[in-house]
Parts: sequence; C-alpha cells; structure tokens
Amino acid sequence: MSSRPPTLSSSMSRPRSMVGLGGSSGAVHVDISRLSDSSDVVDDVSDVAISSKKLHHTPAALLARSAKSSIRKRARLLFLMALLLVMSALAALTLHRHSKQTAPFSDDADASSFPTHAAKAKAKAIETAAKTEASSMATATLVAQPKVNTQAQSQPQASQKTTSSSNADVTRQQAAVIHQSLVNAWKKPEQNPPPPPPPPPTPPPPQASQKTSSSSSSSNADVTRQQAVVNAMRHAWDGYKKHAFGFDELRPLSQNGINNFGGLGATIIDSLDTLWIMGLKDEFRDARDWVASKFTVEDKGGVYISHFETTIRIIGGLLSAHDLSGDRVFVEKASKVASRLKPSFESTSSGLPRNLIRLDNGNPNIDNPYLVLADVGTEQLEFQALTDRSHDLSYGTIACKAENVLLDEMKDKPFLPIAIATDGTPHGSHISLGAMGDSYYEYLLKIFLMTRQDPSYTRHAESWVQSMDGMLNKLVATTPSGLTYVDENRNGAPGRSFHHLVCFVPGMLALGVMQLDNLDSWRRARYREAAEKIGEFCYNLYAKQPSGLAPEYSTISNSPEVEVQPFEAKYVLRPETVESLFLLWRMTKDVKYRDWGWNIFQAIEKNCRHTVGYAGLLDVRLLNPQKDDAMQSFFLAETLKYMYLLFSDDDTIPLDTWVFNTEAHPIKMTKPLISGSCERL
Repeated sequence: MSSRPPTLSSSMSRPRSMVGLGGSSGAVHVDISRLSDSSDVVDDVSDVAISSKKLHHTPAALLARSAKSSIRKRARLLFLMALLLVMSALAALTLHRHSKQTAPFSDDADASSFPTHAAKAKAKAIETAAKTEASSMATATLVAQPKVNTQAQSQPQASQKTTSSSNADVTRQQAAVIHQSLVNAWKKPEQNPPPPPPPPPTPPPPQASQKTSSSSSSSNADVTRQQAVVNAMRHAWDGYKKHAFGFDELRPLSQNGINNFGGLGATIIDSLDTLWIMGLKDEFRDARDWVASKFTVEDKGGVYISHFETTIRIIGGLLSAHDLSGDRVFVEKASKVASRLKPSFESTSSGLPRNLIRLDNGNPNIDNPYLVLADVGTEQLEFQALTDRSHDLSYGTIACKAENVLLDEMKDKPFLPIAIATDGTPHGSHISLGAMGDSYYEYLLKIFLMTRQDPSYTRHAESWVQSMDGMLNKLVATTPSGLTYVDENRNGAPGRSFHHLVCFVPGMLALGVMQLDNLDSWRRARYREAAEKIGEFCYNLYAKQPSGLAPEYSTISNSPEVEVQPFEAKYVLRPETVESLFLLWRMTKDVKYRDWGWNIFQAIEKNCRHTVGYAGLLDVRLLNPQKDDAMQSFFLAETLKYMYLLFSDDDTIPLDTWVFNTEAHPIKMTKPLISGSCERL
C-alpha cells in the first residue's frame, strides 16, 4: 500500500459540483489570444470609428462635430479600457475555476495552484491602478469638454485631422500600457526568489500602535480593551521581574521564582514577542539584554528537560523575537539550544526524538520504550524555521525525517494513537485531539502554511484535511442540549470527556478555512460551521461556572441539567479558548467573539490577579476560588497575546504572512530551504 494518503478528490463523498467552482456547466471560457497585440485591437476600433463618420462640409458644423468627435474618442477609449478589465477578470475567473477542478492538495496540482500572497497582491494592485487610471481619465474628459458656439465658425478644418491622428496615437499607447500590465499580472512568480538581505542589528521596538504589516485595511481595533490587556501584561511582567527574573516562572503567592524548565528563563523568552507586539519597549530591551548576556545552555547539568517544551517555548520564542525585531542574537541562541537537542533524534532507530534529555552532555533518557505523539510530532516547524534563518540544513533535515515517519504511518488513516514506539510503530488505540495528541495535528496544517504552501509539503496538508474529516465524522458529538464538542476515543469507544486543550480546535479549523488556498468550497463551509459550534461549546465552559473560568477537564453526561461536569476543576490560566476566539473573530468579524473574550478577561482580572502577577485557581466552581501558586509562562506567551490580538486590527500579525507555533510565537512564513522529502531545495 502506498505511503501517501489518497488525494482529496478520491476521498470526498460530495459531488464535484458541491466542492469547487469547476465542472462543465456554467464554465466561463474567455479567448484572450486577441489581446496579444494591443495595437491591432486599437487599429480595428479606430478604423471602425473613422469609416462610420458622416462628414459634413458646412463651415458652421465643422467645429461642433470636431468637438463631439473628440468626446466620442475619449468615450471609446474608456470603453476599450473597461472591456480589457472585464476580459481580464473573466480570464481570472476561468483560471480560478480550472484550478478548482484539480483535487485539493493533489500531487498533480501545478505549482501555480499554490500562488504566493505576493503574486496575488501584485495582480490586485495592477488591476486597482488600471481602474484608478480609467476613472481619472473619465473625470478629466468631463471636466475638459469643449464648449461649442457659433462664434467659432471661422476656425479652419485642418485641425480636425491633426486631432484625430494625435488621439489615435494616444489611444494605442494607453491600450498598450494596459495590455502589458495585464500580461505582467498573470506571469507566474519566481519559484525561488533571492534570499532577503541580512536583517539590521537590534532595531528599536515599536510603539503599541505600530503594525507588523503595511496593509492598507482600515483599523477595527478596540483600543480601550486592548489597553486593558497591555496593562495586565505589564503587571504580570513587573511581578516576574521583581521577584523571579531569570527563573523559569514566578510563584506569585510565595513571591519567588522556580526552575521547572531547566533554568532557561522560560518566562523571559516566552514573553519576548508579546512585549514587542504590545509596544512595551523598555521591558523588551530588558528581556533582550538578559538573553544576550546571561542565557546559557552549557551549565544546565544534572537535570533532564523536556525536548518538546524546550522546542516550542525556547527555540520558538527566540525565533519569533528574531523575526519581529531582526536581532541576530536570538538566532545564535536558538542554534545553541537546538544543537544540544540533536542527540534526542539520534537515540532511536526511527529518528523520532526522545522527550527527556540533559543539555549539559546531550544524553537522552532511554528508559521509556514509548513516545508521545504530540512530543515527537511538534518539532518540524521550529527546526525548519531555524534552518531557514541559520542556513544550517541539519536542523530541518532531522526534524523533517522524523515527521515523515509519522506521515508514513498515517497512510490512509485519519488519526494516530497518542503512544508511538521508538521504532515509529503506533501503539494502542487511544485517539485524542487533546493532551498528548493535539499539536501533532495542528502542525500538519501550520508547517504547510509556514512554507508558503510549498507544493513539496502537500502531504502535510492532505493529512491535515484527512484528519479533520475523520474528526468531524468520528469524534465530534453533541450534548443533550445540542452543544457540539470533540470527544476522545478509547479502545474504540467514546470517552465522553473533554479536555480544555481541545479548545484550540475551533481556531485551527478557522485558520485552515482562511488560509488554505486549495481547500474545496464544501469543506471550507463544513469546517467553518464546525469551528463556530465547537467554539461556542468552549465558551460555555467558562460562562456556566460561578467564577467565569473553565475547568481543566470535564465529563459529559446524559442529563441536560448537568451535561458538562467538571472533573478537574482547576484553572491554570490556559490560552486555548482565547486563541480560538481570536481566530474566529478574524474569520467572521462577529463581535460576539470579542465580547466573549472580554468576559473571560474580566473573570481573570477578578479571580486571578494578585498583588504580584497572576495565579491559577484551584476550583472554578466556587464564586471566590482559592488561587494556586503558579504563573505559567504560557500565560504571558499565549493567553495575554491572543487576548491582545483579539482586540487588534487585522494588520497586527496578519495571518497571510505569519504562523503561530503551538506556544503562540509568530514565525514569519518563508520559502523553505528543505523540501518535504527532506532534500535541499
């Protein structure tokens, strides 16, 4: 059996007419071959215009007809330009429908089926410029119309031929310019554009109002709520800096620090990009200076650290800080960390990384014969990005080979169990998009997006779509009152349980709906509907608790009165629901998602804010719950960042140029140096 999963065209149960815009009926066919020589078109129009003239030789009428002829020529020019724009639009529609006939993400798809966002923007800009030029000429024609009166009867006839000849020349030139613009708009983008110049050293951080993208869309930011989130971030950072700076995390009740990630300063590195995005420039400089002068890996001996957590928090945080600021010190530090993690890939016959490793000597813990799916399947995005920025191919290559082991095992299956043997063989039948499985499925989509939807990574996208179809068909269930949630499957039976981590799923679906170029229309609509319904379930987990905050783990009963019962009632400042509300807002622009996020933020402020930073809760079922003694680093990296972006405009970290890793660190999309088959491009 082939290791490649079937293309979407063979696995869909819906007819093609429901999937795409293609098909024989209703297709638009436009012959644009006649546009190959714009001067021929102009000559034909001019000849027709001249042959249809009825020349009158009475002196009184000559100048009036000359003026009217000039107006007619301008009108013909505008008509010709409008005709060319309409024909180009029809040609674009035809090409779009033709691309829809190709199965989404199929191997037969030409590289042009994966257009870069730059090429789309270029074509749109050219079309807009042509429309603007046509509009300007129309205005000028109306303003400059000559007034004809009987006093001008003595004017000579000779000017009529000169004006006619001059107008024809101008018409040919303008039509030729428009034609060349249309030709340039449809040229394929370069497959391998030259690498960008090296970034400048340590530019100053932006102010809070500065955009990461130069998009011209109007602002829809909620500045008041946005500023409240900035104040919360400043309070969290100040508490950490005062009582735990350099430690991994703050213990707010004890007012000291704790090292639970190997002493790598996890909160500092997790906070870098959040500080930058919010415009907290002094705080960012403090964090940057600590990384440059005090961040080390060589002296972290005697402790096993998590390969997974180090990858998503430390490497991901450093790469994001580099992509936002351009400071190369972050790439240098990320390379040092990644080089210490390499032995974990080399310790298994399959190339899948073991999760526990010592940074001082590179020795992995080999006691456990089984690996966790989320741990081994959440590496390629960060290691691929590090290769693209350091030009060291070894990082991307080892992570690519590990990922392909999992893709080979999926074959035509929608899921992998959460346990994987060290030789790459799936173990057991526990299927979950929550703990121990979640980010593997997330990265199938995001690796493809990070590479600018490079065709060599099509298998990632195909596998993601295959998994989402399987999830909607086999794991999605409803409560007695009709709420939609994603269940687990344990040994073939529904788990009837729900982990808060699963609340990332609505956002993941929304991201695919918005950003996958070749996703067919039927799936796009189906995924969108599921995202909104599951997102509503996740928000209800918050709204139905006295504290206004959601439990870590819930069970689903058959009783409508207590259909969702907290099993683990603690709240640990988790970000997944806020992440999904942010992406649902970007997809729908439905203000309810901002309102829901604001309600969650107010509950955090009421129950979790402490004199020093923020703390989680022991029992969300209480109106005044007791706090725990932990401010998770992901609260600053994810929860507050996504909350800020929920109230920002779309130009703040635009989703067509950035992709968030599973720790909410935005990574700039780039053309990869390593192909999906782990070879150099």
